[in-house]
Amino acid sequence: MPDYKSKPKDSNKTFAELVRPVMGQDTKLIIVGNVMNQADAEDALNYTDLVTAGRAQIINASFSAKVVAGEDDKIIKRCRLRKKKVKY
Repeated sequence: MPDYKSKPKDSNKTFAELVRPVMGQDTKLIIVGNVMNQADAEDALNYTDLVTAGRAQIINASFSAKVVAGEDDKIIKRCRLRKKKVKY
């Protein structure tokens, strides 16, 4: 899965860095992609105005609250599902 620092093959800039100059000053830029902990969220803010943590929020419903509280060590970073055989 691409992350927030992904770059087109023919560029040394991220997608966010390429889009920013084309947008109006009043338009906020939001990015998503592989933001899985507090460090990722803080780094992503170097490229954008808003950061979305899709997968991290699904895995850990209190992801945002833990980032704001500085509780990165309590963030669940992986979720493995067991395949369970169902008998009909």
